[in-house]
Amino acid sequence: MEHHQLGTQIATLRKRRGMSQEELANQLGVTRQAISNWERGMTQPDLEMLMKLAAIFETDLDGLMGIKSDIKEEPVELNLKPMKWMYLTQLFSLIGYFVFVVLSPRYEVSGILIILLTFLMMATSIYFVFTHGIKTGDYTLVAGYDKRVHYHDSSLKKMAYITEFYCLFTTLSYSLIYIILSLMQLEISWLFMLLIVVFMIQFIGGILLINVKYRQEIFVEPSEQEEARVGMWIVLVFVSSIMIMVIATIVTQLAFNISNNTVEAGQLVLFILPYIFLNMVGLFLEQNRVKKAVKEQRAYRPDRMTYLIILACLILLVGMIYTGYQTTLR
Repeated sequence: MEHHQLGTQIATLRKRRGMSQEELANQLGVTRQAISNWERGMTQPDLEMLMKLAAIFETDLDGLMGIKSDIKEEPVELNLKPMKWMYLTQLFSLIGYFVFVVLSPRYEVSGILIILLTFLMMATSIYFVFTHGIKTGDYTLVAGYDKRVHYHDSSLKKMAYITEFYCLFTTLSYSLIYIILSLMQLEISWLFMLLIVVFMIQFIGGILLINVKYRQEIFVEPSEQEEARVGMWIVLVFVSSIMIMVIATIVTQLAFNISNNTVEAGQLVLFILPYIFLNMVGLFLEQNRVKKAVKEQRAYRPDRMTYLIILACLILLVGMIYTGYQTTLR
């Protein structure tokens, strides 16, 4: 095993136990700098230290080397009741809002209902998929899960729990905000659009941060950790690209007074759909390129196709804004 791979494994096992470099150094009778050098692949512990490390991490030498995982993981018991109550609160809030609006002569069914239904559909899929995974250990329905990858079960379970809690809390919070604003009968269209943008940034950003936090903990193999590290940045780039287009579309509509369900709005969509498609294709291609680079133990580099996709996206973005501007000249 190469020095940096062993160092990555030591760092992963240490973090999984919530130990600092100083604490591990004290148990081994070495300096903190020695631990730092091991984890960075600068030096390598001798056989005696490897045996001590294996004992501290409750594994054998193969487990320490990342060849196999013999780490003794205690079962993690998590309380799923908060998930259930958040989901039910969102469900019955929507039902109550719909019944109230239909029965009240002062209100009428508006586009807010579509937004609330979208939030509820997101919450429904998240609640049932993640709850099933946490209860059974089967995460095959979770996007990004790969059966071929070796995971630390307890860390994966904690990550799934925190992700589910965060997503349900976010969708519930924004649903209640939209219901309150709707009942206040505020005629501020830009505020509702702004909330959608803020929701997308918070929702996606939070999920990415959770993935970054647990990236080192959930994977067994150092190569899988490296693939996840590089892949996370690629996902961030393409997700940010799509969010830029969404924000630019909303700003264009507001700046040039383009209403929804109009011919002009439809023209903007003609730019948005291929833009999203290109980003999805680009994400797929780059993730495959990362896997190949990690497998061949070389640095990831974007190629000509990457830059062509970026150029095409820029053309679509500028074209969408210019099309919106053209509406003011008619």
